[in-house]
Amino acid sequence: MNTLQRSVIALLLVAGLQVSQAADGFKAGLEVRGDAQIADIGLPPYPGAVPQRDEGEEGPGATIGLWGGSLGFRLVVLKFASSDGVEPVARFYRDALARSGPVLDCSRPEPKPAPGAKGLRCDSDRPATGGQLYKAGQPNRLQMVAVEPGPQGRGSRFVLLRMVASAP
Repeated sequence: MNTLQRSVIALLLVAGLQVSQAADGFKAGLEVRGDAQIADIGLPPYPGAVPQRDEGEEGPGATIGLWGGSLGFRLVVLKFASSDGVEPVARFYRDALARSGPVLDCSRPEPKPAPGAKGLRCDSDRPATGGQLYKAGQPNRLQMVAVEPGPQGRGSRFVLLRMVASAP
């Protein structure tokens, strides 16, 4: 095993993942991009929304992937702005998430676990003041939508997230 392989294994272990080396070798990789596509999120685009790039950021999204052997992790994030308020955007994405399973509403003071969501929890994830936050999927295959009021209370800004983790 060379230094690069040991470094990747160390990185995977620091990330809390278990690593093993197969008899025919070990393959690993890292992907970090300052962009993402709506298709990578698995949710429809909100009509009329525009990509939102915050100051100092390369673009409105990011993709991070890490894999080694049979382990993998991928996180995709996109930011948008809309002239529509929080409620219509949040309703649109709550309905879109519901098409693929139970939705957990982390906007409630004491969210109840979504029936059938198999361990999905809000933990410390809460929306911005006046916003809404929804999760769907499972802890290792998660989609999340966070909607908040836009600047000066006009329109809204929202973040779409998809995380997939695999283990043997």
